[in-house]
Amino acid sequence: MKKVLLIGMVLLLTLTGCGKEETKVNEDQNIISQNTNDNVIKRQEIDGIVFDNVILKINGNMSSFTVDVTNNNKEKENIKYIKVTAYDNQNKKLFEFNSYIGDNIDTNQTLKLSSNVEGDLTSVYSVKYEIIK
Repeated sequence: MKKVLLIGMVLLLTLTGCGKEETKVNEDQNIISQNTNDNVIKRQEIDGIVFDNVILKINGNMSSFTVDVTNNNKEKENIKYIKVTAYDNQNKKLFEFNSYIGDNIDTNQTLKLSSNVEGDLTSVYSVKYEIIK
């Protein structure tokens, strides 16, 4: 009797849609996209510091920027901050920010630099880094 009652309840829930998750897509909501331009995601090296694995995601009017920073030098590097500048395809500056990753980066250590930027950065064509010591 319990099995029949349980099967009946499961069938009833299935038919009525109870417990069913529904995903609604609002046309006004922002869709997440990613900038995969070769000049944005390319590996760059400055004085033994490597910038690699760049991710630039865009969600409407907000964008997030993430890059791995690796010290390939034989000694620890003292870095105050890293300046990141993004340009469009006509070399016009779109945004710039300074990011603090810690006072030191040990040899062969990789740290993640990330920042959120207001604006749709799908038009970013290239990114340049400057190490401030």
